[in-house]
Amino acid sequence: MAKSGYCIVKYDNLSLEIDPERPGHSRSYENPDVVAPQAFEKVYPTAAECQVDADKLMATGRGEEIDITLANGSHYKGPRYTYIVAEVTR
Repeated sequence: MAKSGYCIVKYDNLSLEIDPERPGHSRSYENPDVVAPQAFEKVYPTAAECQVDADKLMATGRGEEIDITLANGSHYKGPRYTYIVAEVTR
């Protein structure tokens, strides 16, 4: 039987920037400047426990500030990385 839990996933907000070669689309993860989402190995039994560590990362490890136009045309100025809680099944 599969076991479910929660892990932290690191997202590169630069991936949301408009792709100049594909107007209306965001950058591809094939772009060498963009980091693909990274799921952390540690699995937490509850979303609340996972959120505690995700919040710590959101407060400290967010990378340099970026200033970009998103694929939907809106503007983003802020930290490069975002950490979210995701459900996993193993």
